[in-house]
Parts: sequence; structure tokens; C-alpha cells
Amino acid sequence: MKHRNIKSFSSKKYIVIITLSFILLCILSILIEVLDIPHLLLRAPSTPINRNEIIIEIFFLFLVWLITAFILRKFESKCKQAEVALCKEEKRFRTIFENTTIGMYSTSPDGRILMANPAMVRMLGYSSFKKLARRNLKDKGFLPVYPRSVFKQRIESAGKVIGLDSVWTKHDGTTLFIRENASAIRDDNGNVLYYEGTAEDITERKQAEKKLRESKERLSLTLESAGLGLWDQNFKTNKIIRNERWAEMLGYELKDIESNIKCWKNLIHPDDINQVEDVIKDHELGKTESIKIEHRMKTKTGDWKWILNWGKIIDRDKDGSPIRALGTHLDITGRKQAEEKLHRLSKDREEIFQALGNATIIIDPEFNIVDVNRFTIEATGKSKDELMGKKCYEIFHGTKQPPQGCPAKQIITSAHYVPIEKEMPALGGTFLVSCTPVLNDQGNFVKIIHSLTNITGRKQAEEELKKHRDHLEKLVKERTKQLKESNAGLEAFAYTVSHDLRAPLRAMYGLAQALNEDYANKLDAEGKEYAQRIVNSSEYMDTMIRDLLEYSRLSIIELELKPVQLEQSIKQSMKQIKLEIKQSNAEINIKTPLPEVIGHYSVINQILTNILSNTIKFVKSGVKPKVKIWAEEKNGWIYLYVKDNGIGIAPENQEKIFNVFERLHGIETYPGTGIGLAIVKKGMERMGGKVDVESEIGKGSIFTIKLKKIL
Repeated sequence: MKHRNIKSFSSKKYIVIITLSFILLCILSILIEVLDIPHLLLRAPSTPINRNEIIIEIFFLFLVWLITAFILRKFESKCKQAEVALCKEEKRFRTIFENTTIGMYSTSPDGRILMANPAMVRMLGYSSFKKLARRNLKDKGFLPVYPRSVFKQRIESAGKVIGLDSVWTKHDGTTLFIRENASAIRDDNGNVLYYEGTAEDITERKQAEKKLRESKERLSLTLESAGLGLWDQNFKTNKIIRNERWAEMLGYELKDIESNIKCWKNLIHPDDINQVEDVIKDHELGKTESIKIEHRMKTKTGDWKWILNWGKIIDRDKDGSPIRALGTHLDITGRKQAEEKLHRLSKDREEIFQALGNATIIIDPEFNIVDVNRFTIEATGKSKDELMGKKCYEIFHGTKQPPQGCPAKQIITSAHYVPIEKEMPALGGTFLVSCTPVLNDQGNFVKIIHSLTNITGRKQAEEELKKHRDHLEKLVKERTKQLKESNAGLEAFAYTVSHDLRAPLRAMYGLAQALNEDYANKLDAEGKEYAQRIVNSSEYMDTMIRDLLEYSRLSIIELELKPVQLEQSIKQSMKQIKLEIKQSNAEINIKTPLPEVIGHYSVINQILTNILSNTIKFVKSGVKPKVKIWAEEKNGWIYLYVKDNGIGIAPENQEKIFNVFERLHGIETYPGTGIGLAIVKKGMERMGGKVDVESEIGKGSIFTIKLKKIL
């Protein structure tokens, strides 16, 4: 920057000029008098020349000269003083310009740097102003999010820029935050000559603000994660600032909560308010380090929540009166409920402990009795005070050391103990002695629950039970023999029915069929009808006998249950009723994959065949049968569902259809023996499963087969 020079004003030049002018005027006056030239300066042309007047005029001019010289001398002195003051000001400005930490600059409107102080040079990372001057500040050297056009627009419209924050790039490519103030210097016509301004490096402030912002965010996240409600009380204004969580834990929105202490006090439980105020008062008086109290607060729904209120006064005036306090609210309702539950459990435990039907004591690892129940008191005949703190072996065995085989000693030394039955004459009978260790978090013994169960009556009952068991085993053997003989008789009956009963039925069927075929031309219409009825009845009777045999067989045969693939069983069943499916044009959808179950392959095939046959058969005339099959797993069981679009089953008949010979419709409308679903039920029972049906008239049915899942 060039110095602003102030030219010294010298009055000597003016004194010389005035003196010369005075001499010139004197000569001119003499010439006027000598030559009789009209006096132009001091008198009119017609006035006669007077020597005295000339002398007076000369004196007057001399006096004017003296006054003028004196004034000029004073003026010179003032100018010198102003020049000195201006030099001092210029020097002070130079000092500020050279030594300030804030960058100072001036640039042309097109961005050329005309002037910059050392701070500006250093700030932008240059070694000299000469190198900095090569940089143009019009549109380079700024991050894209801070375009220089913003500066240009503001300064040209308003004539100045105040507090414009932007990010500049330094000579080495690094960045820094700048806060800029600038003015546009214009000529008399309003044209911009140059921009003059300051640039302050606020990078550290911005970083500090970022850290503060991040710190606030972390604090907010911490408060939110911890579920803490924050409050900030100003004692002077009686205002309380709270965060959203403070209101949310009570079911409110922050806007619903008034920012005063009265609102807060109104939410505190009436039984707690006095204690809360006492705790706060003690802290305000400096008696406590902080406020910490648990109290109840009313929620928006009218319920009560337990709140842990913690706070502290962080600012006091010179008299010690509080100015500001900060604190948090934590919802501890769950903890309070847990404590209440624990209290109830502890109470229940004590009640259970006292109600145990056997003598039970609790001892420490040194065998000292720490608690007893009432049955121990009754069994020993001693009071609780006489038992507490005594060695257990002294009370129950009368020894000074744990006896041989002491269960408490075994469990302490080996951490293992098997309950034993022991005759204890001192307690008058046989007792089952057991020990249960109580460990702490480190796995060390802290207590042992020692239980003595009087099993004298049970031992006597066991003897009686043994006698009855022996007798029962004898009866079971005899009954088993009878059942085997009965099963043999049933098998013989089944063979008789299958062979001897069906033989004449087949002969009758064959003869009726031959009559229809060989003598059809000799029979009239009525005879042919009778013959056909015989054939149909024979077929129906044969089917019924087969179904009865199948039902009977399911009751007596041994079923070996194995894993069965449901998909394979369904496909096999569909093959067996392939003709029915084709004739009815049935649509069967199977949601695969289907799981494996525990069952009997042949029995499951028969069950699925019977159910599928029913779903295809029992539909309205002209309706295409639609069947959907899927499976679900529930609690270790597989549920197989078969849904149809049939005629449906009335609620009162949904159990009857699984009975033998139970028919809901005439054989002419829906043919069948009435045994198919009975076979399904029997087969499911034999495999340990179950079959159910849900149905509505006209809306179809859902058959549910429940079978065991493979573990």
C-alpha cells in the first residue's frame, strides 16, 4: 500500500507575493500622483491628488499586509499541526494494516487484487503480496457451495457486504472458513471503482461450532437412548425449558406443557409433593450436593408413572440464591413395578417357604442355620431363636462335626448330591434328605437349602402299592391272554366274513349278471330292472363288507409308525381315485412342499383316499369340484388341511359323519356305504392323531388331519 502524502503548506511564498504586491501598489500610487493618472483604487477620477491621502493609503496597505502575514502565519501553523496529526493517523493505520490478524484487501470489480495486508497474504498461504496478486478473486478459489456470485450480487445491490461466510481455498489447496465484510467504492457518477473489505479466518470458530453441534447431537442422542427427559430451570424468570422426551414420557407433546414450575408441581402425585419440595428446598439452601428423588407424575391418560428426578443448581448469584438449575427425568415405572414384583415374590417365597410341608432349613457354607420354616420348628421342638445361628449337624445329629455322608458337606465339596432316604429316629421316622445349592454370580456357594421330607407314610404306602402292583401284573397277564384269544377269534371271524359270506354274494352277483347278459331278450323291462337291482345290491353289499373288514382290521392290527412323506401319500391316493377325478373334472391344488409326519403309510393313504373321494362326491350337480390341500406346523404337530367347494355339513352333523353307517343323504343322490369317514377316524386314532371338520351349508368344508411331526 502506498503512503497518502500531504503537501506542506508554506506561508512564506504568500508573504513574498503580498510584499511584492504592496511595493507595486506604492509605485503605482506615486505614478498616479506624478502623472496625474486618475486614482482607480481609492478615489474617483475627478478627485484632486492629496499627498496625505497617498501616505494614508500606503499605510493602510502596509497594515493590510501585516494582518495578512499574521493570518497566513497562523494558518501555516495549523496546517503543520494537521499534517503532523495526519502523519500520526497514517502511521497508526499503517501499523494496524501491517500487524492486524484480520485480512484487509481491495479488489477491482473484475476480481484483481489491488491491495492486501500481510495477514491476508498469510491467511491464503502465499509468501508475498506479489504472488497473491496473481490470483483472481472473481470466481476462483471458493468451494462450489459458496459461489462468488453471491458476494457480487450483494455488494452491487446493497453497496456493502456484512458477515458473509464462505469457504476459500488456500494456495496449497486446503480450505478455510472466512467471514467477509466489504464496501463498494464508487466515483461521482456511481460507477464502482473498487471493493474494499476485510476477511477474518473463522475456521477455528467453525470447527468449535461443529464440535459443539456434534456434542449437542451426542448429548441429545445419549438422552434419547437413555430415555432421559431434560429440564433447565431459570429461577429469575420462573421458566423451565424441557426437551421432547420429558413430555413424551408422560404422554404429552411439548407444546402441551406450560414452561413454569406450577405446571410441573400440578403433575406430581399429592402424596409425593411435600417430600419433593423438601428435597428441592434443602438443595437450594446448599444442604445437599444435588436433587435426587423418586416420585410419581400424572400422565395425559390419568395414569401415574414413577420418575427419577435428578438435578443440580449450576449457577448462583453473589448472595448464594439459585439462578439456574439443570436436571433429568427418567421413567422408572418398569423398575418400580419390578421392585414391587420382587417384593411380592419375596413375600410369596417366604409364605411358600413357611408353608412347605416338610422341614426346611437354609444354611451358609459354614453350616450355620440362617432360616427355618415352621415345620422345622415343629419337628425339632425348638423355637426359631434357638435354631438360628446354630450348626445344623448339632441340631439334627447331635455331633460337633458334620457326620459321615453329610449331604451339605458333599454338595460343598463336590457340587453334587443325590437325595437319599434315611431313618432318623430323632425326628421319628424315615426322611428324604435333599440339598439345593444357591450360588452367586461368581459361582460360589452362598446358601444351601436343606430339606427333610417325612416319607414314613409314603414308604408304608409303597409297600401296600407293591402288593397291589404284583396283583395287578397278574391280572394284566391274564387279561392279555384273554385279549389275544379274542383277537384270534376276531381274525377268524374276519376270515369267515371275507371268505364264507362274500362267496355266496359273489355267486349271486355272477348269476344276476349272467341273467342280464344271456337272457336279456327273454326278460321284459320289469325283469331286467329286477336283475339289475340284484347286481347293484350285490356290488353295494360287497363294498360294505370290504369297508367293514377294513374298519375291523384297523382295530386289531399292529401299526408300526414310521416317517411318511405326505406329498407321496397324496399322489398315491389321487391315483386310486383317478377315474372319479377324471369323470368329475375335479381341480385339486396342492401347496408344496408338504412335510414328513409320523404315521403308517397304508393307513394314511386310505384316510386321504376316503377324504378326497368325499370332497369330489359331495358337490352340487353341475358344479366342478375344487379341492385345495396345504399343511401347517403348530406346537410339534402337523396340520394337513383339505378344503372343498361342496354342499357343506350342518353343525349338528359334523360329529355324526365319523360314525359307522352314518349317512346324511340318500344313496340315490350320493352313493356310498357310510363307513368311509369312520375308517378315517379310526385310522387317525390308531396313529395317535385326530381328524376334524369345519363346514357351513352351501360354503364347502375343511377337513383337518392332525399328525405328529418328525422331531
